[in-house]
Amino acid sequence: MSEEHDHEMDRRRLTEIDRLCDRFTAQDRVLADLRDMIHANGVALAAHVAEEKALSDALRELADVWKARKVLGMVFGGIAAFAAAGWQLWLWAKDHIK
Repeated sequence: MSEEHDHEMDRRRLTEIDRLCDRFTAQDRVLADLRDMIHANGVALAAHVAEEKALSDALRELADVWKARKVLGMVFGGIAAFAAAGWQLWLWAKDHIK
């Protein structure tokens, strides 16, 4: 009876070991899938960061143009006001000085 009991225990241990090996194999597959997903996401992230850098530079340039537009608007507005005043002075002088 002791021999039968030992044989039964060995069979149970082997069954448990087989079950654990199957679980480890399944975990290895999941880990391989995760590694592939992380690698794919890393490549996508690198592309996203490069695109963000290009977009950031473009937005910075657009902000510089916007600031320059304000300055140029003031300059051209001053020139226009000065030209209008000069025109008005010329018209006044034309009518009043003879």
